[in-house]
Amino acid sequence: MRIETTSVCAALLLVSCGRPDASGIYLHTSDREVALVQLVEAKDGKVSGRLEDVTIATNGTVNDQATAMDGEASGHDLMLKPASAWYGGVNASGSFSGNELTLMGTGFTLTAQKSSLGSYQAAVANLQSVAARQRQQIASAQAAQEAQTRAAQQVQAEQTAQAQAFQDAASKTAAIENATVQLRNDTMRLSAGIANCPDFGQRSAANTSRIAKMMEVAPTVSDVQRNQLIVAANQVEVGTNQIEVARSQYAIALNQIVQQAGPLAEQLLGFCGSTQGAQFAQPCGPAKAAAVDYQASLARGKSAFLGYKQAVQDELARQSAMIQRMGG
Repeated sequence: MRIETTSVCAALLLVSCGRPDASGIYLHTSDREVALVQLVEAKDGKVSGRLEDVTIATNGTVNDQATAMDGEASGHDLMLKPASAWYGGVNASGSFSGNELTLMGTGFTLTAQKSSLGSYQAAVANLQSVAARQRQQIASAQAAQEAQTRAAQQVQAEQTAQAQAFQDAASKTAAIENATVQLRNDTMRLSAGIANCPDFGQRSAANTSRIAKMMEVAPTVSDVQRNQLIVAANQVEVGTNQIEVARSQYAIALNQIVQQAGPLAEQLLGFCGSTQGAQFAQPCGPAKAAAVDYQASLARGKSAFLGYKQAVQDELARQSAMIQRMGG
């Protein structure tokens, strides 16, 4: 802000003439505004000057607007034509008396008192201090709000995570329980299949006995009859091969159960034996027991079928050797 020193001198000259003179510096102050009006009245009544308005915005910033003013005075009355939109683009009228100046325009009335640059500068400094405190209060309030928002978001995140954890736990528990039921059903099917499995080795051995009886008779009969015995023995051997096919098919059927139950048992044992699985002790107890039962059933099945396979192969070898001897 610039205040011309010549304005003060002009004001003094007009006062010395003894007629009303609007010249001077006028100050208006409030909690959130400081307005400085500087007027210079010439001998012909022409008035010029400027208005500087300093205000505090709602966000605590300080706004400083300067407006040039032109007009004329008639006694104690003023008619001013502002050069900017500070008055909304409408002419302002007013009056001055003693140390007081009043200006009126569309939507405003300004009352100011004769003052000085020093008082104006002090008032502006005070206004800036008020604005600084307001900005600090706004910043503190925003920080508090942000902290509160973050805290609320943290609580919400924790609640969401907890709800998700409960949901995940419930889902995992249900999955473990369902897998346990499935594994027990598969184990029952496997155990039943093993228990009801025909004794393929015994059936093959019975065929070997039949061929052995034929071989005992072969030396006592004619060549034609011996050839007939050999044909019959070959048919018995074919029957033994069919026993091996039946054993293999039976094993394939049981293996379909194993292919489903085996990975399920491994998954249950792996999960329930892990650190995460320790949190699911209740469903994991039955799950591990079901996996152990399955493994025991599988071991019994392997033992039985390996024995059957070897037995059938051994009997086929014996049968083939006896048939060869029968043929001489």
